[in-house]
Amino acid sequence: VFLSIEETSKFIKKNTNLGIILTCAPLIHSLICYKEYPLKKGLSLTLENTTSADTIAICQAINLVNPGGLGESKQYDTRTLPDIGLLEIMKYSSKYDRIAYQYTNMFKDVLDFVVPCLNSYQNRYKSLSLSLSLTFLDILRNIPDSHIQRKFGHKIAKKTSNQANDLLKILVTERINQDSFNKRLRELDYEYKKQGINPGTTADLLVAGLMIKKIFKDTWSWIMRSNLWLEIKAWGPINNTGDNNGSSW
Repeated sequence: VFLSIEETSKFIKKNTNLGIILTCAPLIHSLICYKEYPLKKGLSLTLENTTSADTIAICQAINLVNPGGLGESKQYDTRTLPDIGLLEIMKYSSKYDRIAYQYTNMFKDVLDFVVPCLNSYQNRYKSLSLSLSLTFLDILRNIPDSHIQRKFGHKIAKKTSNQANDLLKILVTERINQDSFNKRLRELDYEYKKQGINPGTTADLLVAGLMIKKIFKDTWSWIMRSNLWLEIKAWGPINNTGDNNGSSW
C-alpha cells in the first residue's frame, strides 16, 4: 500500500487512489498468496496475518496523501504511527470509515453486494458502462458515503443516498433511455461538483468490485447463483480479452 501511494505521489500531489489501493490490496494479496484456498478463506488469512508493521506502513501512506476530511483522532491518530495490529485500528476506524469496515467484515460490501450488483445489471442491460453507472448509484443509495460523511456530516451523506435512490427509481426500467439517463446523471454530477461533494468511498468499492468481476470473469454469476462460491478455489487472474465495449482490465 505504501509503495503504491509513494509511486503515485511522484506524479500527482494530492490523493487520487488511496481508497482504491486500501480496498484492492488485501483482495489481490489473498489471490496471489493463498490461491490454493477459497477466496474468503484466503482473505481471512491475509487479514489475520497482518502486523503492527502493516499498520505503520498504511498510516505512513495515509499521512503522505493527507486525504480530505481525515481530521484527528484522540486514540489512534495516523500521524502518531500507532504500534497496534492492523485489524485493531481498522475496527476502531470502521465506525466512521467504510473502507476500514471492509477489513473487519470480510469485504462483504465488495463481495456480497457490489459484484452481484454489477453482474445483475450487466445481465439485464448487456452494457458494462451502463452497469457501472447503475451500480455506483446502487452503492450510494444503500451505503451512505463515508468520505462525504466525514467532510460534510451524516445529513448530507444521507441526502446523497436519497438522491441516488430517487434517480434509480426513475431510470431503472426494462428499457433504459440512455440519453435521459446520461442527462440526469450529468445533472447530479454537476450539482455534486458545484458543492464540492465527492462520493469517493462509493467509487473505491466499485473499483474493487469491478476488479473481482474481471478476475473471475463469467464464472462469478454461476458461483453466486449456486451459493457454492465459498467452495470454489480462488483461481489466479485469468486472461481476459475484453468485454462488450472493448475495455479490458
